[in-house]
Amino acid sequence: MPAYADKRQSAVPPSALQHYPRSVEVAQETREKAQAWLETHQSLTAEELFRTVTGGHIEGSSAIAVPSSDECLHVPTGKSKTLTRDAGVLVGRSPYDKPNLRPFAADRVRSARDGDRTAAFLDRCVAFQYSFNFAHRSGAGLAADDPTFFAKGILIVVPDEMWPADFAERGVVMSAEDVKCHSYWLEEKDRVKADTALECVGILQATEVFAPGSLVAVPSVEQKMLDGDFDGDTVVIIGDQPRLYEHVRQFDAQLQARGIVWLPQVQIVGEMKRNLAEHQLYATLRVRTAEAAQIAGIEKEMARESDEILQGRRAYRRSAGSLAEQQLFDQFVNLWTAYEDSLTSIFPLLETGGRLDEAAEVAHAGH
Repeated sequence: MPAYADKRQSAVPPSALQHYPRSVEVAQETREKAQAWLETHQSLTAEELFRTVTGGHIEGSSAIAVPSSDECLHVPTGKSKTLTRDAGVLVGRSPYDKPNLRPFAADRVRSARDGDRTAAFLDRCVAFQYSFNFAHRSGAGLAADDPTFFAKGILIVVPDEMWPADFAERGVVMSAEDVKCHSYWLEEKDRVKADTALECVGILQATEVFAPGSLVAVPSVEQKMLDGDFDGDTVVIIGDQPRLYEHVRQFDAQLQARGIVWLPQVQIVGEMKRNLAEHQLYATLRVRTAEAAQIAGIEKEMARESDEILQGRRAYRRSAGSLAEQQLFDQFVNLWTAYEDSLTSIFPLLETGGRLDEAAEVAHAGH
């Protein structure tokens, strides 16, 4: 069974580069590499012609991302064909609706060819994408009120001689992040924060099997910046474009220096709208609540949602949006302003009404 995407390289689409400034050096490098490739390919398929004309024939190795335990990128032999020991590497992930190429300096790239043990393990391990529907058995038998879970992710088959002694009594070890829903999560996700032993009854299903050499270990922080996770996401490893790497690295350094976390403007507005919906929910509870202790807690949550909305407004202003995006944002600001104004007038009326009701009750008791 061949490794994932072992037969061909993956083309980097033009959309991956649209968020970066133009560069004569990068254009020249792309042209030179494309010309060298064309000299060895006299006959092109329609797709190859399209990729060359629109994207300059920039390619990389595709692999399934799993978390790295350090800050390094660990690449198996089959995915490191274009890597060199003194050059940086780019890791990309689709969709490219924002700058979604992450630069790794040469000293953060580890490969099996250089003797890295993690990469060597990835060379020979089998993995599979799984889904797991199960119940947590609390006693000898399954009880009606035992919690149920759903999890999905990537499981790696570990040889018995390498299985950790701390988990000698366990058959499967999974990440808490793999748990997607839980019968006890009624208000928010509450994943375990420490190793937790479970006795489970359920169905474990392998949805896709990955042969040795299919995985690449990516630092969790970097994968999160790619808006990815580790439940089967594919990444592209680009290792033979030094000028492009340096261009992306400099752009990323400038963003970091300015304290900018890049988010598409429409995504920011979407997050702010979710904050508004939560704020409206708390406002409804505030209208229906008379107890002072509950009111204080509700107002605290409303203030938190308001703060997150203000943070979103500042993040939006730091990034240059198109006219259409700016109009969308203006609509949201108008909506939020009108909403705040209405609350400003409603809550005092509620408090006044409450005091009048109390006074009426006192007067009625006096009669």
